[in-house]
Amino acid sequence: MQVSLQGQTILFLLCIALGGGMGLLYDALRLLRRLLPHTAFLIQLEDALYWLASLWFVFAALLRQNHGEIRFFILLGLLGGLGLYAMTLSRLVMAVGIGVLQVCKKILFLFLKLYYSFLLQVVLL
Repeated sequence: MQVSLQGQTILFLLCIALGGGMGLLYDALRLLRRLLPHTAFLIQLEDALYWLASLWFVFAALLRQNHGEIRFFILLGLLGGLGLYAMTLSRLVMAVGIGVLQVCKKILFLFLKLYYSFLLQVVLL
């Protein structure tokens, strides 16, 4: 099936955005790994599930937009979007994410400290 030049351009831009979204999702997975320690096996399993989910989303997008046809410019758009995200926003997203995790950890420890001190006071009374 033939797709117009305008349709191909829109599909290329969609693939760039999809590649960037894949990068953002992988950074979320990296933040999860910082929050909860993982074994090497679990990291490999998560990576495999990530790539399977990414493959499914890319296929669903291609099926809807391009009748499932894989073209070279689609792969370039995906890799370009992923690379563009990695070179531009990934460091910022990770820095902000790590900062948010550290603040959440401090708040959680503060609540736990207050809770245990209150519990200790109730038990001692």
